[in-house]
Amino acid sequence: MTAFPFPPTLPPNTIVGRLGIGPGPAEAIPFLATTRLTANLNFYVRTDGNDTNSGTINSAIGAWQTIQHATDYVKSLNFNGFSVTINVAPGTYTINGLLPLGDLIGAFGGTVHILGDTTTPSNVVVNFSPSGGFYCTCGPWQWDILGLKISTASGDCVDIDGGFLTLGKNEWGTCTSSHINVHNNGVSWEYGSDTISGGGTCHWSCQSDSLIRHRGTTITLTGTPNFSQAFVLCDIGTLQMDGINFSGAATGVRGIFTDGARAQLNTDNLTYFPGDQAVQLNSGASYNRIQGPLATKSPTTQTADYAMTISDASIIFNKGSSATLTLLSAATYAGRQLLVKTITAQTVISNASNVVPLIGGGAGTAILAATAGKWALLQSDATNWVIMAGN
Repeated sequence: MTAFPFPPTLPPNTIVGRLGIGPGPAEAIPFLATTRLTANLNFYVRTDGNDTNSGTINSAIGAWQTIQHATDYVKSLNFNGFSVTINVAPGTYTINGLLPLGDLIGAFGGTVHILGDTTTPSNVVVNFSPSGGFYCTCGPWQWDILGLKISTASGDCVDIDGGFLTLGKNEWGTCTSSHINVHNNGVSWEYGSDTISGGGTCHWSCQSDSLIRHRGTTITLTGTPNFSQAFVLCDIGTLQMDGINFSGAATGVRGIFTDGARAQLNTDNLTYFPGDQAVQLNSGASYNRIQGPLATKSPTTQTADYAMTISDASIIFNKGSSATLTLLSAATYAGRQLLVKTITAQTVISNASNVVPLIGGGAGTAILAATAGKWALLQSDATNWVIMAGN
């Protein structure tokens, strides 16, 4: 096999490899040179910079001018487990087209931080025009975007297509699609107090077995932005809100949760998300309260006949005579569970023949016998409510 020459002019900590495989002289060319990091690095982007600069000095003669050049450059590095911060100075940066955030070489825990102003993100404006947005396909913990005000004239501000992206303390301006669109098993890992100053089709869109998780304090809406489809669209995805409150108002549907959607929230209040139109919960969707370990709405005690609501998880009957329970549509809420208990020696029955007994068989109306302390766990099979456990 031909010897693999090493160019003597390459800098230290440079990896040289070959492109292509197979025997013969062609193996020796061409070369791919990649600088291996030995420490964390800072690069700088300023509106008065120049992409021919080194990018390592925070001045007009040292900083780069475009975020595109900065991301392209760092993707050529071998991170060797270290991290890089791209410090973006105040100003307006216009980008035409998608800005890809792909897998890094030798990340092994290293991350690229695109860092603006986390105190006042509106100082660092990234506007995609006439179209475009951040496009993420990378694995976990490789890129994060912090302290930017992001808008786009056409498309999603952030499109996470099977990737994993960390977002924090950003401001979301006007867009024509979603501020954050996560699909194809993607993950948006969010924290901090964001601001939403512009509308779009959705703020969050979570589809195709994806996850959006936001931890923080308050998301502030200014100027009453409109969301033409819904503030949240969740379709076969999971939305987790941990410690998040909303300040301000929006117009449009608060949320659309379709088949397989899971909303795990701090509350079971259907007015939790901003908007002026009701949440739409379709077949197979769940909308639950999560508070540390799995938590649902507290049990409610009923002293009269009762109709189950969408937020009910446990119902206790304390009625002096037989109680009638009107269950939600089994077809609409497939997979939904409900725990029912009586603390009086009175039967609990359904208002319709839609309850399958614990031992199986045809659906009837019986839920609980007339014995204090009787309980049953019911679950919808999309046709009836099946007693899955009880005493």
